[in-house]
Amino acid sequence: MFKHSMYLPDDKLKDWVKVIWFLEQDGKEKMEEKIIMPDGCVCLTFILTNHTENSFCYGSTLEYGIYISPPSMEKYATALNDELYAVDVTLYPGVFFNLFGIPITAMEHRMYNVKELSLNFDESILEKLIRYKGNVELSLNCLNDFLYKLFYQRFRPDALLLSTSDLVRKGDLDHFYLQQSLSTRQIQRKIKESTGLNPNTIHRINRFYNSLKYIKQNECNLKFSQIALANQFTDQSHFIKEFKFFSGKTPKEFLLNSQDYLQYTCNIYC
Repeated sequence: MFKHSMYLPDDKLKDWVKVIWFLEQDGKEKMEEKIIMPDGCVCLTFILTNHTENSFCYGSTLEYGIYISPPSMEKYATALNDELYAVDVTLYPGVFFNLFGIPITAMEHRMYNVKELSLNFDESILEKLIRYKGNVELSLNCLNDFLYKLFYQRFRPDALLLSTSDLVRKGDLDHFYLQQSLSTRQIQRKIKESTGLNPNTIHRINRFYNSLKYIKQNECNLKFSQIALANQFTDQSHFIKEFKFFSGKTPKEFLLNSQDYLQYTCNIYC
């Protein structure tokens, strides 16, 4: 049986961490295939089992440890064949680069053990998370303390990162460019280096997830033309095209198969 839950981080982490996932598979039966849609974020993943085949990320075979995965603009399907217990921390775009100075454009499309990247993490966090398995409150407290110590020592906010964070949260692309003193080409190069994405792609992702949130809140009374208007799509056709790019299906097809999408079926807890 596969279980997953999603939690918002502690307030002291809200500028760095978007969401925290708990994922568990008991290994007794093969998990039904689930689809993970692109969100444009770097993820910090704690694998708390000794061996995980056909992992939930990039089809990797993972061992016990701490991993970093760069953002992807491709959706992917996953099905686990064995036992898994993992905690996944989704960072806001630009945060990983600010913390460690590793350009996202230099990273391959795979998961990296933190040791590969010469990142000195206190791996005692793994033992603590295993010890607190089943107790979400203790697990979150332990993880929040670990992340705060890690980030507080390294994080150096700059104007471009703050503008990027503002773009992620508000999705106002025009305002983002007006805030900058650099040329458009310089802005795009710097954002690409720090996030792996260009500003327009960040805007598209934000717009898609806003529309997804609207759909989830209004499943019984949906008008796609209203979604398109509310989320700054050119028209209904543009909305459907973008929705299919990120999910692989039209909105109508998506709703018929919504249980297959991990992000859509996972409730967010405070």
